[in-house]
Amino acid sequence: MKETISLPDAITIENGVFIKYCGDDEKVIVPEGVTEIAKFAFFRKSHIKEIVLPSTLEKIGEYAFYNAYGITELVLPQGVCEIGEGAFMYCGFREMVLPKGVKIVEKNTFSYNHKLKKVVLPQGLMEIGEGAFRFCDKLASVNIPEGIAKIGPYAFSACNSLMKLDVPESCQKGSDFYTSPKWGKVQKKIKK
Repeated sequence: MKETISLPDAITIENGVFIKYCGDDEKVIVPEGVTEIAKFAFFRKSHIKEIVLPSTLEKIGEYAFYNAYGITELVLPQGVCEIGEGAFMYCGFREMVLPKGVKIVEKNTFSYNHKLKKVVLPQGLMEIGEGAFRFCDKLASVNIPEGIAKIGPYAFSACNSLMKLDVPESCQKGSDFYTSPKWGKVQKKIKK
């Protein structure tokens, strides 16, 4: 039996999956018990300033927060282990801390997030996908954890404020994984 809950009319939840938000509130509280934010759930909801996620959340779908650039801060619960492609494209975060269960930062996850200054990646992260942080032009601080196996092409392309990127030597790096107009001034350091 399929369970559908609407709380209020602007929110649709089915079997623990937050399907969509159609309201005009600036603050949205996703209720406890929700384990997944579906793809496109907050697509182009730029009027939202704050979203509170439940401790029960495990998965964020593709493009779930695409173009929700009014959100400047989002705390991801520790149970989140999967974040879909483009989930936070064109958002307005200033800082993001990924939970320890996240193993892959998918393609374009944070791209075009022009206010993002700092990202904390978890130990145990295995892969950063193609264009994951592309055009995060204010990104100045990101830690690449030891043991990461792969960084996709253009992952940090046009991150113009990123002046240092420590990448383990054993990591497979895609073409132009890191480019910037300030290329000549950038200090690249390969960990040995």
